[in-house]
Amino acid sequence: MRSQRLLLDSTNAIYNNGLYTFIFNDPIDITRYLKILSCQMPNVHYNFENNVNNWVDVGVLINGGTAIAVKSFQISPGNYEISDLITQLQNGFTSIGLTWTVTYSDYTSLLTIALTSGQFQLLFSSGPNAKMSAWSQLGFTQGVDTTLTSSLTAPNTVNVLSPSFVIIDINNASPSSMNMSRGYFSSDFCMFFELDKGNIETFDCNTNYEQRIDFNEKTTFKQFDIGLYCHIPNLSGVNHPFQTLGFPFVILFEYQ
Repeated sequence: MRSQRLLLDSTNAIYNNGLYTFIFNDPIDITRYLKILSCQMPNVHYNFENNVNNWVDVGVLINGGTAIAVKSFQISPGNYEISDLITQLQNGFTSIGLTWTVTYSDYTSLLTIALTSGQFQLLFSSGPNAKMSAWSQLGFTQGVDTTLTSSLTAPNTVNVLSPSFVIIDINNASPSSMNMSRGYFSSDFCMFFELDKGNIETFDCNTNYEQRIDFNEKTTFKQFDIGLYCHIPNLSGVNHPFQTLGFPFVILFEYQ
């Protein structure tokens, strides 16, 4: 039996709730294997996502006061380098009142936040938006409120990296009919990003490792429902939807 090729272009897919549905003009039968020959994927996923990892909750104790006032702000969704992030943070802290200074050390790669008058703490545990906070990106510890202080330096380096890989999952494939060589999901492929964010990443099976799914029995597909997923440090697992931000991706499969 000769192998067949299947080219999927996301501009021809129906997108709904994180899934790209590719409907075939004629059903395809896979009896032995499905593998990726090549793939082009935009590396444009935001390193700060709205209501995922862009909140900062702050507890403020004004000089002479006894009660801690909780204030919050959001970092605008986007891809940030260090200098842009510092500007976003400075604007965010300024927006909640009082006088703040946000600095970054090129030597230590650590963030420092200082309040001119009073004390504060970052509420990565008890804050109203703690589950959507930017603790990892800012260099702090998940689920831990910092202690009251007038000046705070993060214990860990600032992280403005985008996802290092994307999982390509065929949601409607049946795991009972396959031998899986990989396994975050029922059936998946993995593409690592080696270029800087903003570039189009290319996977080629001739220069990268082979990725394939072996089938135990003939399986007929009228469509592929493909989900793209990645890892976000604030969330467990690797099943966070990967954003292409409207940019197309292309996958070339071979099957038999």
